[in-house]
Amino acid sequence: MLPEAACLAGRLLLAQGRRKEAIKELETAGRRLEERGRNNTLWAPWALDLAVALKDEDPERARTLADKAVRHAARFGTDTAVGEALRRAALVAGPDEALVKLGQAVVHLRRSPCKYEFAAALVAHGSALLRADRLSEAAERLREGLEVSQQCAADGLVETARADLASAVCEGAEPAGDTVH
Repeated sequence: MLPEAACLAGRLLLAQGRRKEAIKELETAGRRLEERGRNNTLWAPWALDLAVALKDEDPERARTLADKAVRHAARFGTDTAVGEALRRAALVAGPDEALVKLGQAVVHLRRSPCKYEFAAALVAHGSALLRADRLSEAAERLREGLEVSQQCAADGLVETARADLASAVCEGAEPAGDTVH
């Protein structure tokens, strides 16, 4: 399922570093979609993208938007929607809250047919655990994230998982099984 066109345009502007234009596009899309009661966060992810765009200049609004998106995803009710919303909401949360959201995202996405999102949640959770100096947990999560990322041929996730797994192992986590692939 592709995002709605205006949401996609806002996401592309954000990816190009055109943050102010992205904010304007996403706010307009959000108003229009909310007026029509369109709150499916997979099809209309404007609030999650807008939250990321606003996280540095207006972190409170960013968190409010992300939390609203998580509530909408829960109403939609699929593990993919909830897991993806939680993973993306973690981007604007504080470190402790991000760890909780990412752990919940992994639980939901483990039951989802969307393996890429599952891999992204595993790697993000492992990286957050590494930053929190929870090395053994980080290594375990990153190993699983690496495996799922390789199955998806998600090269960027594979790179991140490998690098962070190497850091977790070098900083003291006990290796479980074979070496990093």
